[in-house]
Amino acid sequence: MAYVTAYFRISILVLLLSSCGFHRTSTRSPAPVTNLTQVLTDPAVQRVTKGLQTRGFELKELSVSQIPLLADAPGAAFALADGSLHIHAYRDEASATLAANRIVNGPVGQLSWAFPPIFYQCESAIVMYAGSGPSAASALRQLCASPFYVHASLREHSAELLGQGPGELRLQVSQLDVRRRQITNHIRPKARRAAGAQKCAAIELPASAFLPVEVTGDATPELAVSLNQVSCPQGVFGGSLGGVVQFWSIAGRQSRLILEQQVEGFTPTDRSLITLQHGSSCGAAGSARCLVTYYWTPKTRTMLIASRVPVSPSDGWSRMSFDYDLRRRAPVAAVK
Repeated sequence: MAYVTAYFRISILVLLLSSCGFHRTSTRSPAPVTNLTQVLTDPAVQRVTKGLQTRGFELKELSVSQIPLLADAPGAAFALADGSLHIHAYRDEASATLAANRIVNGPVGQLSWAFPPIFYQCESAIVMYAGSGPSAASALRQLCASPFYVHASLREHSAELLGQGPGELRLQVSQLDVRRRQITNHIRPKARRAAGAQKCAAIELPASAFLPVEVTGDATPELAVSLNQVSCPQGVFGGSLGGVVQFWSIAGRQSRLILEQQVEGFTPTDRSLITLQHGSSCGAAGSARCLVTYYWTPKTRTMLIASRVPVSPSDGWSRMSFDYDLRRRAPVAAVK
């Protein structure tokens, strides 16, 4: 299958730090100058690309990979039907292993991604897959063995990824199940007090309502919980202005609520949280909105408001981009 050799410098950037761009900026180390022919003829890279192609995957839109976490080695990026694939060719297997260890111990879980990434070491190559379908992830596991890093938001959803994965991932999934039960037990009384709750035979939250995020800057991610996914009563925690989202700290033995707000969208950042709320949060009325930023205070272990900025329709608030958008669909994990 022929590669498309035109160089595209678009699309790949959405895989990293997909957030409200004009609210925050990021600094990226430029990727090394890449000779794509050299990357594509690397034996370890070829084993991956040809292995995927023989399994029916079409690799298209070839471009230079610009993943900062892998900037120490040249790489190529491809578009797949359900996501994107980045392959970086390292000098030897030992160098790739060092890169894998750096990623595992690095900030990958604290970054924002358009699609949660999965990392594999394929001999002297490092592969990052980011997409919505499990078929490519399964094929890469067959070609490269189990992933050495799976983004936290995927670990509780994909038995396919974890079936032969490291034991510590299965342990994290088990611990997350405990946290979900704890938080659901806290939320049930609130749901029972809502209109019509007395008619509910059961009040549950699906796994998709829980999203690992990082807003405190510590080693343990927090959980953003979408209350508008509660099984019963339906609809009382959502509406035209987004949905009620709770943020829980799971750093201690017991989960602890640190913030609850109805938001239309939010972007977690290092030790802060950017949200889009109704204009009343800024004292405005009508069709105005309020951009509210919270920051984490370690001493009080609470989220405090850092700023409130009123935003009018003329400011284009309807076009603001957030990592998690609740304006068009209910799940908190509706990633843009």
